[in-house]
Amino acid sequence: MDIEKYNTFIFDFDGVILDSNFVKKEAIYKSVINFTDIENAKKFVNYFIDNSGIPREKKINKFFSSGISLKIQNKYEQNLEITYKKSNFVPGVISFLTKLKKNNKDILILSGGNQNEIKSIIKIRKIDNYFSNVYGGPLTKEENFKISNAKEPILFFGDSKHDYLVSLSLNLDFIFVYGYTNQINWKEFIDINQCKDVIKDFDNILI
Repeated sequence: MDIEKYNTFIFDFDGVILDSNFVKKEAIYKSVINFTDIENAKKFVNYFIDNSGIPREKKINKFFSSGISLKIQNKYEQNLEITYKKSNFVPGVISFLTKLKKNNKDILILSGGNQNEIKSIIKIRKIDNYFSNVYGGPLTKEENFKISNAKEPILFFGDSKHDYLVSLSLNLDFIFVYGYTNQINWKEFIDINQCKDVIKDFDNILI
């Protein structure tokens, strides 16, 4: 794939910029365990993780009443604050972002995570200067993309089945980043869907 031809580069956040997917799994489990039994908590966490990329509000509201859902969201946000501070960057991503910035490329974050939360985290981790804008929940990725006014051609880096399906619906070129995904059956999924552009991380990507 000719990376240099793109004007806009879109990144998912968890598993693409930060290696945070698996600690997020722990965070969501700790957030729901006091509101249901162990079996249902595990079922919910599996659903939550399998649908990475969809705003958390929509996933939690599907399983819990509005009052409990709000408590879980608040607890999850508290747990995530610790999670994000100890998560490592995906290998090579900072170098790649630096090269894109040097070449005057437009760089966006398009995540299912809470938008204000991600803005806060990238500021704390001192990478906010790379991104022209950050888009996240509670809006969906499709809704956020429509208001982004991203300049074509566009390349989207994601690590979930949902990211790939979003790229198809929006007609975006897509690269699946598999090294830190939490999608257990990711290889089977990309094989079935003939997603040929796949990288482990950004260590060997060139521009």
